[in-house]
Amino acid sequence: MATTAPADVPVRSLQDILTALERHPEWRTALRQQLLGEELLALPALFAKFAAETTRRLDLLTADVDTLKKDVATLKNDVGVLKGAHAETKARAAIAVIADELDLEYRRIVPGVELRRIARENGADLRDDEIKSFVASDIIAETADAEGSTTYLAVEASCTGDLHDADRARSHAALMQRLTKQPCRAVIASARNNERLVELIDSGKVAWHQLHVRIQPAN
Repeated sequence: MATTAPADVPVRSLQDILTALERHPEWRTALRQQLLGEELLALPALFAKFAAETTRRLDLLTADVDTLKKDVATLKNDVGVLKGAHAETKARAAIAVIADELDLEYRRIVPGVELRRIARENGADLRDDEIKSFVASDIIAETADAEGSTTYLAVEASCTGDLHDADRARSHAALMQRLTKQPCRAVIASARNNERLVELIDSGKVAWHQLHVRIQPAN
């Protein structure tokens, strides 16, 4: 395409060029190609492609990060379950010592099926969440005081004791006492406790037995 202005558009200065382009906008493409070249003209399309690819990769990265977060959360939960099971095993092994620390004589651990029977015979609904939690107590132990009278212990085991453990122990102790008409004490068996649980233990509302829990590293 010719870029020379016709006779009616004399070109003697930059302003003349601008005036000519205003009168003949179809010249702009040809002028742009002459001034910029094909590579610079292609930059907007290349940048749009780059932006689209970057967005796609960021979306993939975000998905990978979300998956990683879910995997870490699952792993953390699984480790918590394993540590809790280990703490319960340690507490069961130490139950006679726990009773002795409270000036009680250990007799036995009450099995879950017996807790179900006690609840059912006292008219409790085994489908009730409170009863389900009670039947699934970490440990309900039968002990005897100095006079030979029965005293139960509702023990909740945890690596790090918290108020949730205390609430479970106290709830289970209260329910066992109501169902059997025998005293039942709430006990936390843990390696350590958070600050709020320490306050509850210091107040005497729950008893505490310190577990010596150590997870052996894999070889």
